Amino acid sequence: MLAVDVSLSMEPDWPGLRRQGFVEAFRAPEVHEAIHKGMLGRIAVTYVEWAGSGYQQVVVPWTIVEHPAGGHAFAARLAQVPIQRFGSNPSRVLSISDSGSFGQAVFRSSGR
Repeated sequence: MLAVDVSLSMEPDWPGLRRQGFVEAFRAPEVHEAIHKGMLGRIAVTYVEWAGSGYQQVVVPWTIVEHPAGGHAFAARLAQVPIQRFGSNPSRVLSISDSGSFGQAVFRSSGR
């Protein structure tokens, strides 16, 4: 699970830069090679954006990446979804634990 903070406590362009980094990673031959060389030769990945308990969203649902085409499809889906930013207090620093229950539910939805 790629859980990404999109709260207003982040610098304005940071969520977009980070999103683009994930898009480029899932297009990269080195990432496909690493996945292929892993224990199972494939991964399951989902992309979640959160801003504390007020906003938690699965942006790209669980996807099996087994071949480069799967990684490219995941990257394409991720690239086409607009980035949302949430929060009312930009000075409040969030913790990943703020979305722990949501993350547990996302893991359970994987079927594993």
